[in-house]
Amino acid sequence: VRPASCKSVRATHALRARARRDQPYLHALLLMFSLPSVLLLSPRLHSPPRTGRIASIAPAARFEAFDWLDHWQPIAWARDVPLDKPTKITLFDVDYAVTRRLDREPLALLDRCPHRGAALSEGRVTSQGWLQCAYHGWAFDTGGACQSVPQQERAPPPA
Repeated sequence: VRPASCKSVRATHALRARARRDQPYLHALLLMFSLPSVLLLSPRLHSPPRTGRIASIAPAARFEAFDWLDHWQPIAWARDVPLDKPTKITLFDVDYAVTRRLDREPLALLDRCPHRGAALSEGRVTSQGWLQCAYHGWAFDTGGACQSVPQQERAPPPA
């Protein structure tokens, strides 16, 4: 016997899969605490709270589904994340490239370069503090925006 909420759970997983496909470069945010020094990650998949009906004695019983992706999750001790060396961390079956820059500011992005899908965790951190893909050298800032494409010609500034 399946609970009445199975259908809504499958729909929720399908919704998240579509969000990852349609917006594949959702940024992960990190927050570093000093006591204890823990890195926290929030995938920032903001969605309105979902409600649905469950089987109960009271036919109008309602529940609110808890969405783990809308909350901060501890992912590592800060001391375990090396400076200037990306590390692959998996949270809820999603891989992230996590590192700390020389100024000790944490940086986390999805572990997939939007150019060719290479793992950003195999790249390096540049002197500007950007995460650089090992495959073609594209570099991304802390917000996930591409800041450098080595093969791109330098165009003159627009007039």
